[in-house]
Amino acid sequence: MARLGDVIEQIRGVSYRPSDLSDKLDDNSVVLLRANNIQNGNLVFDDVVYVSKNRVDEKQYLKKGDILVCTSSGSKELVGKAAIVHTDLPMVFGAFCKVVRPKVECAEYIGHFFQSPYYRNHISAASAGANINNLRNEHIADLQISLPPLDEQRKIVAVLDKVSDLIAKRQGQLDKLDLLVKSRFVEMFGDPVVNPHNLPTVEFGSVLTVKPQNGLYKPQSDYNINGEGTPILRIGGFYDGKVTDFSSLKRLRCSDEELQHYLFGDLQCKCNT
Repeated sequence: MARLGDVIEQIRGVSYRPSDLSDKLDDNSVVLLRANNIQNGNLVFDDVVYVSKNRVDEKQYLKKGDILVCTSSGSKELVGKAAIVHTDLPMVFGAFCKVVRPKVECAEYIGHFFQSPYYRNHISAASAGANINNLRNEHIADLQISLPPLDEQRKIVAVLDKVSDLIAKRQGQLDKLDLLVKSRFVEMFGDPVVNPHNLPTVEFGSVLTVKPQNGLYKPQSDYNINGEGTPILRIGGFYDGKVTDFSSLKRLRCSDEELQHYLFGDLQCKCNT
């Protein structure tokens, strides 16, 4: 076993003022990634901003093998989420993120470590009870990691890459099926806002068996950090009708009576952000 801090370098994100941002990319600016660009272990580029190159240090450009980590967020579920960088990118990252830059030859091995349950459980434990949702250098540096011989690391990476690729393909199929269901609904019933078929409408509450109710309020001592208990779905745990990452959900000690309030078919909504 090795201390993770001995085989990586941690690089802080770019600090900037609103005046350092621009509306478009030009010769004086560079793409800046933020926590929202880390999704399901991958980088996405749907929503980026552009920051002045004057605010950027050369070390803050993303390199192949880097791991981009969210280090600060209003939601504890988002703190610690990570994505590996598969190629050199002319991009940087914001102050609420950091880059973990492996010093070992097989950087992808370290990248897969940041998707492991051990890593997620450690981050959950580190943030439990904290009022400020920040991931400090020591939270990562003090982790223990197994470092087998280089050839074995490469074999492990090859297997995990294939698994990750299969998961991504299956997720792509599910996304297409989800779009099919939504389009089929509109085809059959029309846009529910416009109601082109003049279907009868009723108040939403009239089709509910119970009135909308708030979720559980539990003390911090009821949250488990050892993987036991019942997963709890909070504001940061779902997006666009889907749970973003089941493995990152925290767990609670709940009584049978409490669990009976939540049934198959229930609808969960965000009441504030």
